[in-house]
Amino acid sequence: MPKTTAIQDRLVPARTVTYVLPTTFRPLVWPGVHRLAKRRIRQLERVARSADVNSSAVAEWTAERRAYRAKHEAFWTSKVESERSSPRQLWRSIDALMGRCRVPSSEVIGTAAFNRYFDAKVADVRMLTDSAPPPSFFSAPSGCTFVNFRSLTVDDVTAAIQLMRDKQCASDPIC
Repeated sequence: MPKTTAIQDRLVPARTVTYVLPTTFRPLVWPGVHRLAKRRIRQLERVARSADVNSSAVAEWTAERRAYRAKHEAFWTSKVESERSSPRQLWRSIDALMGRCRVPSSEVIGTAAFNRYFDAKVADVRMLTDSAPPPSFFSAPSGCTFVNFRSLTVDDVTAAIQLMRDKQCASDPIC
């Protein structure tokens, strides 16, 4: 055994690590043949990369990718449209699309440690704001009303998602 490997094995022993992505972090996928379609596109892409630029393989890959994106966009558009009357469900779906699902509970942090953390955080905030002036509130003038509420459209939701800074995936059809 070479010396470098022996030192490395002594300092950082090799071990097998298996990591399974929790289901709550997996993005919400549209139903149907999603996985098969993506596999087919990847296969066509590998063939197209090894082929000539003007070959039929490149044209087939491009057409398949466009069809996939059109189906994906149609799915999300219909999902937003069908959940328009239920804002809570709509935002759950959008959060899933954006990859902002709930974090699963962890066994690493106990309830006592969790409680101590937030007690300390509240105490720190109170200490920092202790000398601050009290907040001031102003009442709206009498007769003042807000009447500009309107229903959201699919385009409104799409525009709001496009404005989000933390949107991760450039291949999302809403972009």
